[in-house]
Amino acid sequence: MLARGNLTDQPAASQMNSVIWDHELAAKARKWAGKYKFSHNPDTTVVLELSCKDIRTFVNGHNNRRLMLARGNLTDQPAASQMNSVIWDHELAAKARKWAGKYKFSHNPDTTVASGRFTTGENIYKVSSTDPNYQIKMDDALEAWFEEHKDYEYGPLSKDDFDSSGPAVGHYTQMVWSNSVYIGCGVSQRTENGGKVYYVVCNYGPSGNYLGQRPYKSGSASNALKCPNNCSKPYGNRC
Repeated sequence: MLARGNLTDQPAASQMNSVIWDHELAAKARKWAGKYKFSHNPDTTVVLELSCKDIRTFVNGHNNRRLMLARGNLTDQPAASQMNSVIWDHELAAKARKWAGKYKFSHNPDTTVASGRFTTGENIYKVSSTDPNYQIKMDDALEAWFEEHKDYEYGPLSKDDFDSSGPAVGHYTQMVWSNSVYIGCGVSQRTENGGKVYYVVCNYGPSGNYLGQRPYKSGSASNALKCPNNCSKPYGNRC
């Protein structure tokens, strides 16, 4: 009606978008309606539904960076003689998604999964913009974590590597922890001060970052990653 100029008391809209149904927003609305509080929900957090493109970005982004180490392409880090690839894991993704929805910018103290297959590691990332139309680029989170290699001196991890008074390196070491072969990520978005804030959580299994251990075995460079899992479906059954 507005686009057609059918309202006599309002000007016609020269640019008017249509809307589509969103299950995440519907679930959020249903939950708030159930509280029967006739007021606006103060929580603007929405957990995003990751597309297959997003999932491929997370999986390929990890594997491409791991391949850089396998090939010895980082001048400040030794080549990885044994570097595994990662595949998408729906259980880890569900865990990451749930934590992202809580919007607590801290690590989840629960490192278990219902299946009991392994304990989990975790990386978190937050980015904000005053632009209400801002859209996150998933690879930005991966690049921020990977860039920590510049502050990491290869060797057995010590408590000093996780000292909050020094530069962070734990996101990088978990990202390239060779024995962590499953990943699953979740992303939430909320409105703050007229802009957008995104929160990215990635879970890893089995967990890495063990004190006294190295993230991978160094040695002769290789042109390929090792695949310890069913790599015929690296992005999960849906993708």
